[in-house]
Order: sequence, then structure tokens, then C-alpha cells
Amino acid sequence: MPSPDEADLTPREAEVLRLVATGVGNREIADGLGISVNTAKYHVANLLRKLGARTRAELAAHVHAG
Repeated sequence: MPSPDEADLTPREAEVLRLVATGVGNREIADGLGISVNTAKYHVANLLRKLGARTRAELAAHVHAG
């Protein structure tokens, strides 16, 4: 999986990535950050694209490998 510089992530995407790595779902991400579920889904989709991941598990692996 490509490993773009995390500086390419927005501060919000970095927050969402950290939460995804803990295994929480979109509802929990949304509640924790005070955003809508749709916004959480949007951030997760951007992370998948930017980090070249296909699944949330691959996103988590990116965090733990980093």
C-alpha cells in the first residue's frame, strides 16, 4: 500500500484515521467529533483513496505500521 506523507492529510482526516484505527464505526466517529455520520463516511472514503487502502482494516494497519 502506498504510504503518502501524513502531511497530505487534513487535521480532521488525521483525527478520523486515529479513530478508525481503534476499530470504531462511523457513528462513533461522528459522535466523538461532533460531525454528521455522512461527514464521517466522507472522511473515511477520502482516507481510503489517499492512502490507497481498500478496507478500514488496511487503514488501521497503516496507522500501526507508521
